[in-house]
Amino acid sequence: MSMIKVQHFADVNLVDQIPSVSLAAEEVKKLEENVGSLISTNGCFSTSQDINVTLIFTGADSDEVKSVLFEVRADPRLKAVVFADIDQYSSMRGEKEVLFSLGAVFKIDSIQYDAHQRLWVLKMTTSDYGSKSVYEHLKLQKKQTYGR
Repeated sequence: MSMIKVQHFADVNLVDQIPSVSLAAEEVKKLEENVGSLISTNGCFSTSQDINVTLIFTGADSDEVKSVLFEVRADPRLKAVVFADIDQYSSMRGEKEVLFSLGAVFKIDSIQYDAHQRLWVLKMTTSDYGSKSVYEHLKLQKKQTYGR
């Protein structure tokens, strides 16, 4: 099996990543209330650098479920947030797919409704702050699950 090389993007400072998801309306409300706070992923996080690809996967809003476009500013100089360009390994070539590791930490910069695109736009920036706490939490979960 070939190893995926971590992409350091030496020639750029920040890389935009744009995934989209459907979230419960109450989760969107929580995000609004926590602008400026840190959040972390509880799994791997696949994204695209192409907004047109991302918009294909957005769903329709309802009272209970909201479409949310994530605009992630990823700083390759950070030590704790690992991400890699996996487009060459993807079965859907051309999606400009990037994968973030388990436990990646992000600062919520803003969340606003875009009436033109009919979806919420959540702007986040990768962060090393809080990564030690996330690591310790994941280690504890592993111990509780596997007894090691």
